[in-house]
Amino acid sequence: GEAWSYGYMQEAFTHLLAGATLIACSRDRFWHRGDTIALDCGPFVAGLEYASAREALVAGKPNPAFFAGALAGLGLPAGAPAAMIGDDLWSDVAGAQRAGLQGWLVETGKFRAGMLAESGIVPDRLLSSIADLTQ
Repeated sequence: GEAWSYGYMQEAFTHLLAGATLIACSRDRFWHRGDTIALDCGPFVAGLEYASAREALVAGKPNPAFFAGALAGLGLPAGAPAAMIGDDLWSDVAGAQRAGLQGWLVETGKFRAGMLAESGIVPDRLLSSIADLTQ
C-alpha cells in the first residue's frame, strides 16, 4: 500500500543479506485500484531478488503448488480438468497453464488489451465479463 517505503525495502534487504529467506505472496506486477492500476508486490520482489542475488519462494500464484492446493481443497486430483478465471495474464492465465489448467482471461479489472497483444500469452478463453459464464 501507500505506507510502503525505501526503509522497508532496505530492512528486507538487510535481513536477506543475513541469510533470511525471501517469501512472496505473489509476483503480480500490478493490481486494479479505483480507476487505475497500481504496483503490486512483484516489482518489489524482483528488486529484492536482484539486489540479494537470491530467488524468492512464491507461496501464491503463479506457483504451480498454489493451483494444486486449490484443486486439492476442492477434493479434485492434480490434473483434473479445471480452469482459472482471472484478469492477470501472468499469474492467473499463464500460471494456470503452466500448472496444467486452462487459463481464462476476463476483460475487466486490470485487463489491458495492449498488454495481451504484447505478452505472447494465449488465454484458453477470453471473457468480456464473468457474467459470460452464464451463457
